[in-house]
Amino acid sequence: MRAGVDGPDRVAVDPARWRTPAEAASIDYYAPSPNGRLVAVAISLGGSESSTLHVVDVDSGTEVGTPIPRADFGFAAWRFDSAVLWYLQAREASPGADPADTYRDSAVRMRQFRDAGSRREPLPGAAPPVSGSDVPVFGRTVGTGLPIGADDTPTLVVSPVSSWALGVVRHGVAREVTVFAAPLSSVRGPDTPWRKVVDRAQGVEDVDLRGEWLYLRTSEGAPRYRLLRWSLRSPGAYRAPGAEVVLSEGRAIFAGFAVAKDAIYAHVRDVGAARVVRLEFNVKLAKSAPPRRVRGKPAPAAMPKHSGVARATAIELPFAGTLSELVVDPLHAGALLRLAGWTEPPGYFAVAPGTGALTRTSILPRSPVSFADLAVTQVRVASHDGALVPLTIVAPRSSARNATAPAILEAYGAYGHAMEPAFRPSLRAWFDRGGIYAVAHVRGGGELGRDWHLAGQKAAKRNTWLDLVACAEHLAQAGHASPARIALSGGSAGGLAVVNAMVARPALFRAVVSEVGFHDAIRVELAANGPANVEEFGSVATPEGLPGVAGDERVRERRRRRRLPRRPVHGRLQRPSRAALGPRQDGGPAAGDRRGARRQRQAGAAAHRLRRRARSRRDARPDRRRNRGRPRVPALADGRAGVRASRPDVYRRTEGLRA
Repeated sequence: MRAGVDGPDRVAVDPARWRTPAEAASIDYYAPSPNGRLVAVAISLGGSESSTLHVVDVDSGTEVGTPIPRADFGFAAWRFDSAVLWYLQAREASPGADPADTYRDSAVRMRQFRDAGSRREPLPGAAPPVSGSDVPVFGRTVGTGLPIGADDTPTLVVSPVSSWALGVVRHGVAREVTVFAAPLSSVRGPDTPWRKVVDRAQGVEDVDLRGEWLYLRTSEGAPRYRLLRWSLRSPGAYRAPGAEVVLSEGRAIFAGFAVAKDAIYAHVRDVGAARVVRLEFNVKLAKSAPPRRVRGKPAPAAMPKHSGVARATAIELPFAGTLSELVVDPLHAGALLRLAGWTEPPGYFAVAPGTGALTRTSILPRSPVSFADLAVTQVRVASHDGALVPLTIVAPRSSARNATAPAILEAYGAYGHAMEPAFRPSLRAWFDRGGIYAVAHVRGGGELGRDWHLAGQKAAKRNTWLDLVACAEHLAQAGHASPARIALSGGSAGGLAVVNAMVARPALFRAVVSEVGFHDAIRVELAANGPANVEEFGSVATPEGLPGVAGDERVRERRRRRRLPRRPVHGRLQRPSRAALGPRQDGGPAAGDRRGARRQRQAGAAAHRLRRRARSRRDARPDRRRNRGRPRVPALADGRAGVRASRPDVYRRTEGLRA
């Protein structure tokens, strides 16, 4: 922590205090109290990401109150007076519980401190003696029950400049949220009078507060998003036609916003370039300082005053790149930005409240790695259906287009996540050897707005890897690299894109790298984090959901090609209904060994070994003797065998849907 932006660093919390002889400890997330006295920090052991929340006194380093287990969600928030901590906790699992029930019916709980004290006084009180005395305040099972799904994730949004609290419900990995509201003073326990103000179908993805005003970033009627505001004092629920427009939809994507004391700082981006717009308030809060008198004629208003904004000013950024962090404080003017580019190292820049001028801070030292010799090119590539897919190519300026350079082509294409510019010093060695690095901004991502995401989701998922194929073809046709020197790379959900692209056009690629990727979503639904992913990939429980989960292109390609050329993914891929994939016991994806026909003979025995529980960790340990360290996961004769064994009701509904 620092006292001020440029103050000296000192250690506030060292995770090593919680380590064990067998497992190291790491920080998953943290939330400092508004007065800076306390910090809530989540600690997990052995890289498990199974978090326990600890409240630590910053001055003394002592822990305040008892640890809070099952706080894996990354959410903790403080009341403006630092006397109340809200956190999200999973319910305690019973022995032998279904892994898919791990995060169901989680609830926001409240821990109240007797006296949080001030910065100049010692902490006279402590938290309740046991976490069991904390009270739930928001969730499906709290009080009389709210219209919240069992797999939904409830959180709170509070602000020191508003007397309201928002209960925000996220539906799995879907970006749209449902919002409830209640007076902040009434958020004390299960009897909190929540009222629903925003429905999921209204396309709202981000919300914030200032006074009585609810600010909403929504895609309703605006696929590239716009910013609205609506008074929480209004009767009934929010409706877009009755809200005021603060920032209209533009040609670029409105990606996010943050409410500071002086203005709303809006993040607007095009593929590969971020912009920041300062929306200055024309309405002061009741207790804010009186405005300073400025000589001269004021600047003309760029927006109607009824929208709460006097003028919109674009902040000039030092280079084209990514805005990965936008940090503000509702009690202070100005903002702090974290910027990075394909060839520019990351840095934190302070925005001056009055002028909007940027000053680089000392928070993040400059990288010693230089990419000054690289050139960045962005083109649009026509995909199989004519859609123009953005493709970014980073290469040495001296690189000749003679198809001799090795190329890494990376893609993700899921959850509406945008592959924005990132500075990767580890690629310096690759570029020194004449390599090319390219990123395909395929459908399923959020580079071009909400419609771009939906065009690569569920039943339309095949567009993701066909876009990737088109980008690889462009690299070859434009002379950047030949198919014999193109390697695909994708991590997590990107594994689905790169593996299916290789199956669709195996002669187009030399290698495929899938980093902790999953390649078949049929049985992921049965894992601990599986239900949340139904929103993105579909469900085996519905006839309309199964095609998106299975991946129809893989089925057709497997039927046309009985054998595939050898690739560094080691062997030929099996059809999705026989994929050697499955969730680990901890809910993460496990890679398949794809050992071909010999594994097929073992499929029957493997299916019989499946029980209601997830497969044991023994099946995921490396088999160095026979598989050279690759994960050993038994193949299944039917990819839905796990569904049949653990959820027969679901299997019966999909029994006739085999590809």
